[in-house]
Amino acid sequence: FNYDLALKFCEKILLLAPENIETLLMQASIYIDLGHEETARNILQQTVKLEPDHGVEKFIALAQLSEGNAALGYYQRALAVARVDNEDAKVLCTI
Repeated sequence: FNYDLALKFCEKILLLAPENIETLLMQASIYIDLGHEETARNILQQTVKLEPDHGVEKFIALAQLSEGNAALGYYQRALAVARVDNEDAKVLCTI
């Protein structure tokens, strides 16, 4: 639960591999825990640009950070991705 240290590790990894999806997702999760929802949303949207057809988790997180039709759209994208990707379907079933 040392968020500051975890963020520093994420930043170092992203300096070497700026498109590392796992690290970006971890960074977004930390910012959510810290209450920095807008920063987390921006990072999650970056992961969507990098991998628009994979990763149910990012769409669920974006839905939870959104309201109304935007939230519904992210949930629908999560379902669409899960239908195509068996691994993502397993993730969706655990949420």
